[in-house]
Amino acid sequence: MFYFDKNIAVRYGVRSAVLMQYVWENILNGEEDVMEMNGDMWYRSSAVITSSILPFYSKDQIQRSFNHLVKCGVLKKKKLSKSNFDHTNWYAFTENGNAMMLKSEGVNI
Repeated sequence: MFYFDKNIAVRYGVRSAVLMQYVWENILNGEEDVMEMNGDMWYRSSAVITSSILPFYSKDQIQRSFNHLVKCGVLKKKKLSKSNFDHTNWYAFTENGNAMMLKSEGVNI
């Protein structure tokens, strides 16, 4: 089952709220596509793979949501692969994004 914080959904949209929760859970669970760098936890995410896990969203919807969250200062994005052929993006929560997700879990900061 997928869930999201209604306050985040009101502010950024349901699709972005679901995507934020998905990335947050993958980081917390230490999935294989997670790494720590300079104090941030980065999650490797392909829109194609994410749309197969969240099949109610298309690849384009996932990409637009990631871009929207980056533009809004919730996520930051980098290409961390050393391969010229791997264009997969890595995402980490900004300080603001972390605070929102912790608040959604009832953590007082």
